Amino acid sequence: NLFRWDYITEEGRREAKLFSPVYKIYVLDYPLFRQRLEKSTNRSFPLDQIFILEYTFLNDLCSINSSNRWSAQKIKERKKITNVYKENIEKTPNRVVLKFFEEGILLGNSEHSQEEYYYLDKGNFLRNLLFPQPTLCGSMAIIKPNGQAIIRNGEYSTQSMADHLTPENWELFFPDAK
Repeated sequence: NLFRWDYITEEGRREAKLFSPVYKIYVLDYPLFRQRLEKSTNRSFPLDQIFILEYTFLNDLCSINSSNRWSAQKIKERKKITNVYKENIEKTPNRVVLKFFEEGILLGNSEHSQEEYYYLDKGNFLRNLLFPQPTLCGSMAIIKPNGQAIIRNGEYSTQSMADHLTPENWELFFPDAK
């Protein structure tokens, strides 16, 4: 399977490149990772927190409405959609959905609110660690407390990503995870 990244050339043409793989797996230093997310979000997370991350790249040409400026109004409108699946996923204990934006994107939200879940990836920590290749319509990740992480590149629903947490799906990526 392949994923793509669209960009505008110096001549002003839209071009696309194909990359693989769509999925990547990692084993991370979870305590350090959790600590960095706590610092980035100014929130505390339990030791057994499962993170479901959405990531938006700078200059993403996902739709005609794509922009590197996310005003408070644009975020409010987007959250009308994202709040529904976020609440559904977070009904399961110790799951949290967070949305990060690559540095350079301007966010018009109040990231100091305890209700906020849209954050700037300051210093591009997540970009460098988990999302090295930009993808059209973003990427997603799940990170479990044992450090196992699945990255999914390209457009995908957050609910479908969360479905990877079922044991039968997770074991496809980590067969020894039983």
